[in-house]
Amino acid sequence: MELWHAGVYGALGGAVVELMTLWPLIMAWQAKRQKVRRKPRPALKEHIDLPAHALVALTRAVLGALVGLGLADQFAGPIAAFTAGAAAPLLLLQLGRVRSLAAAQNQAAALGEVRQDQGVQ
Repeated sequence: MELWHAGVYGALGGAVVELMTLWPLIMAWQAKRQKVRRKPRPALKEHIDLPAHALVALTRAVLGALVGLGLADQFAGPIAAFTAGAAAPLLLLQLGRVRSLAAAQNQAAALGEVRQDQGVQ
């Protein structure tokens, strides 16, 4: 897969996640509008904070694109890039939490859970 393809599919995956978040809010707005026969009908801005959702959608798309670009050589096809883009915030969060084996052993030793000489060879 070409690098830019992976980036685009990753960005689309990230953006779709935000659209899925918006869907219940849009449906609630539609239901309220259908119940109200008088004017003015409920405005969309009563249900959706558009600037906040736009910023989150942009952030998810950028994160998705970055993951797509970073993992482009790992993808067999567009669905994999799209899925990685959708999962980008969680993937990056997990990568940020990964500790090295040495750091984990040192922390365990400091807590007295294992002796220094019991480490993995």
